[in-house]
Amino acid sequence: MRSKLDVAPNMMVMVGLFRKPSLRVASAFNHFMAGRGDITEFAGFSRGLVTKLLAGEKGYTPVHCEFAYHDRFVNWTRDCSSYYCQECVRSAEEDLPKALQRLHGFAFIGLMEHFELSVCLFHAMFGGKCLPIEFVNMRKGVEHQDPMQLANALSGHEDPYDNAVYQAASEIFWRNVERFNANDATCAR
Repeated sequence: MRSKLDVAPNMMVMVGLFRKPSLRVASAFNHFMAGRGDITEFAGFSRGLVTKLLAGEKGYTPVHCEFAYHDRFVNWTRDCSSYYCQECVRSAEEDLPKALQRLHGFAFIGLMEHFELSVCLFHAMFGGKCLPIEFVNMRKGVEHQDPMQLANALSGHEDPYDNAVYQAASEIFWRNVERFNANDATCAR
């Protein structure tokens, strides 16, 4: 597929599909915890996870946070002395500036809450036709608890770091939707 954007040869190109943090946490809670445990405690363990990953200071270590919470829950331990556990509860405040800066280097940003429009925007930016298979949920998870109820349970426990990243990603997404004229009419499948 030939890009409509200028990309230098041998340049690493990043793309991202971002999800509202409370919905991402609800989905992860359903996946990793099968809906068991305390979602607000789980959210505390994954607070700033996307921000930390984008900043890249600790490699893929933040990915372990949801596993670490699961292990603590299953093993009924409150010990948080391991490196991974300490990284999970570390504030993402220092990572936020770098994460926000890196967003502006992404070739494409989509939003899960606007998945179909994201697919259309991708094609508007990079070419090619939308295929029906692109709109099929190939990895439907099991909902042990209603994701919207779980997300609502996080009210008052918002993630300021991942919310800031999501807000910036959302602004870039909507700016590109307008710039590339992506809409239902131009993206008819």
